[in-house]
Amino acid sequence: MEIYAWMEDFLARMRVCFGSRLAFVGLQGSRGRGEGTADSDIDVVVILDRLTIKDLDAYRAAAADLPHRELLCGFVSG
Repeated sequence: MEIYAWMEDFLARMRVCFGSRLAFVGLQGSRGRGEGTADSDIDVVVILDRLTIKDLDAYRAAAADLPHRELLCGFVSG
């Protein structure tokens, strides 16, 4: 997996889902440090202007069919 291409896809989905409410998206953990392996989690942080239960549902739906979704270990905050 090419993590930068994956992140571009992820970011595009978050922009569609949250639009101007999206304050920050970042890659963390071993992949963010360039130390990730094929089995490493994909640690991504998403920060919104505010966070509701509906936002968490929208996040899950937007990420549901991402390639390697099983590796996504996302953190969502407001």
